[in-house]
This record gives sequence, C-alpha cells and structure tokens, in this order.
Amino acid sequence: MLFVVCACVAFLTGAFGTVRAALRGARCLRARRSGLELQADVVGNDSRPTANAGRYSLTPVVRYRIDGRTIVSSLVNASGRPGTSGGAMTVVVDPARPYEPYDRYRFLGAADGGAVLLLLLGTALLVWSLVLL
Repeated sequence: MLFVVCACVAFLTGAFGTVRAALRGARCLRARRSGLELQADVVGNDSRPTANAGRYSLTPVVRYRIDGRTIVSSLVNASGRPGTSGGAMTVVVDPARPYEPYDRYRFLGAADGGAVLLLLLGTALLVWSLVLL
C-alpha cells in the first residue's frame, strides 16, 4: 500500500509540474512568435538551492532595454548552467510581460524537463503498482 501512495505522490507532483511547464512553454512560444528578439548583457547569476544538499542551480541574470526602459531579470527557461558575466546573449521578450525574458535557443528549462520525467516515472510506477494489486 505504501508503494501505491508513493507512486500517486510522484504522479501528482509530475502532473502539476508538467502543467506548469506547459503553461511556461506556451508563454515562451508566444514570445518567440510575436515578441521582441533582443541582445541582452549577462550581468550575473542567481543561485537557487537544488534538491541535492549543498548544491545550487545558477540562472543567468540579463539586462536589456525595451520601450526606453532598462530591465534586469533572470531567464525564465534557464538550463541551470551559469552565464558568463559581461557576455551577451539573445533573448525574446513578450511586450505584455517585459520582466520574463526567455533564452532564444532553449524551450524548456531544467526544472521543466525534470517534471516531465517525474510524470513519466510516476505513471509507470502507478500502473505497475495497480497491476500488482
């Protein structure tokens, strides 16, 4: 029974994460289609703790100009790898959401890919546990 509960938790966590990734992916596609493609300067990296103890994921922080305003924000679909400070990169920005820059050459971020993988694993475990009952 404990195995079924763990499989359900993995499935639900993966399902909610995948829905969140799909919504973020839809916003990324909209920004690619109708947004602005801009050159941005990498000004640093945000660090966020990961599930592994003592490890951090680095997200590039970029600075760009849109409608005469200078905006500094971290990438929405970052891969978890640091950006080179002082370097340049191409970002796409939806004018309706100017504080959400997307890396032009990535679609899903690192966390989004993990959510899809957790959904697949949770589904397999749930089906397997229900077949064994």
